[in-house]
Amino acid sequence: PLRGDSLAFYSTLYGRRLRLRRFFTLSAADAAAVIAERLGIPLTRSPGEPARVTFRTRLVASLLGAGGRPDRTSRFRLPVRKIYTQLFSPSSATYSPPFFKCFLRLDVTPEAIRLRCHAATGNLRQELDPPVEDEVTIPLI
Repeated sequence: PLRGDSLAFYSTLYGRRLRLRRFFTLSAADAAAVIAERLGIPLTRSPGEPARVTFRTRLVASLLGAGGRPDRTSRFRLPVRKIYTQLFSPSSATYSPPFFKCFLRLDVTPEAIRLRCHAATGNLRQELDPPVEDEVTIPLI
């Protein structure tokens, strides 16, 4: 997982399946903070005060294969890649927020093309004011 909400979802799922909820379950703030640290990027959406990244959150993120650290490789990782997702993810489908989707908005003017990627989580707050995850402006002149 490369997004905090995705890591929080999978940590809860693994905690439930392995019966280790207290160890695996990460809050959305904890997951976003550890992803930002591992990828070396600032938090894009911070609901409140930033969470403290602890050894446990780093370990859970590493076990779930979250965002590779450029300075080292993971020694052990739980199965979260292609074969796992083909077998496990369909049975773990959720029909309640958060959804892990996004939509692309394209604004074209005679001067520039503006591309914006918005998160689509299914939460009312993000529905009313969708957060911009990434933005690129390409000048046409």
